[in-house]
Amino acid sequence: LFFPMFPTLVRGLASVVGNSNRDESGECGFILSALVLNLLCFVLSSVALFDMTILLCLPRGRKIEKSHIEAAELTCYLFMFNPASIFFTVAYSESLFCAMTFAGHYVMLRNDIWWGFEVLPFIAASFTRSNGSLNIIPFIVRGLGGALTFPHGHSKSYILRNKIGILISNATCVFLILLPIYIHDHFGYTKHCNNNIRQYEAPQWCSGENRISSFYGYVQRKHWNVGLFNYWEIKQLPQFLLASPILTCGFVGGYLWIKRSYDQFENEARDTTKNVLARFVHWVIYAFHKSANLQERLKYEKDNATDIDYLKGPNALPHYAVLMLSSIIGLLFAHVQITTRMVCSTCPALYWLLS
Repeated sequence: LFFPMFPTLVRGLASVVGNSNRDESGECGFILSALVLNLLCFVLSSVALFDMTILLCLPRGRKIEKSHIEAAELTCYLFMFNPASIFFTVAYSESLFCAMTFAGHYVMLRNDIWWGFEVLPFIAASFTRSNGSLNIIPFIVRGLGGALTFPHGHSKSYILRNKIGILISNATCVFLILLPIYIHDHFGYTKHCNNNIRQYEAPQWCSGENRISSFYGYVQRKHWNVGLFNYWEIKQLPQFLLASPILTCGFVGGYLWIKRSYDQFENEARDTTKNVLARFVHWVIYAFHKSANLQERLKYEKDNATDIDYLKGPNALPHYAVLMLSSIIGLLFAHVQITTRMVCSTCPALYWLLS
């Protein structure tokens, strides 16, 4: 049912570890392999989050200072002792998914690595868990932000070629991140619906009007009752109470980022447009532009910005967007009890918010 990356790596590692004579089933080898893999991925996630935090704290031309290290350490402590950390050290796929996701964000922030490499960790994350599809958000933000930015001193033909290149490169990354989900669904259809492979009667959803758009989505709806408001039942109230702290962090984090970005827009852009819709559109363009330009940082008249200000600044838009969207999915669509581990393994912005 789950995506193949984690079990494939565990199986491969178990074949290297080998089985003892007392473990004929091989279960101990698989368990040991899963624990070792997840502990290594947990460490990798922490390192990637540490480096990401430092990169976001560094405005142009500024060297790493003690305060940056302290901010990164605090962020990592919050990550290592988060409410879902137990799932990062047992045989669950969250640790591998988190390592690939955080590594991808780190490579993107480096901004000095060929774009073909920065998408590879995100592809691996999509092969691990279905919520890897959320990792398309940074590329959408970067593509739209780059397309909405018009540099001065260049010809119209140069600007047009530049915009087309930005859109194509980021659209390609979006396609590659979503491709594992299609491959997973295609494999499911081939295994269960191909007359030459299956050895049993085909399910009803293989053909005709019952054919479904997503094999994985069908299984979640059919057997787990996943869907809009499907989990909103009185008996599930305790689950919502357990998830309420992380949901609160998600929505508060999104609200605070929007408020900070809009206040900065008011101070810098000095937009005199009175039409509310027009001002909103101008702010959206401003926010995309600021976030897409990795050299942009918060600007203060007295240069008294703190490290925490940078962690909630314009460059963090994709991260807070993922945080809020993950919270919405957990509240409205998914089983709400998975929200804590889903958000904790997907959203570095959660730890920047709490720091």
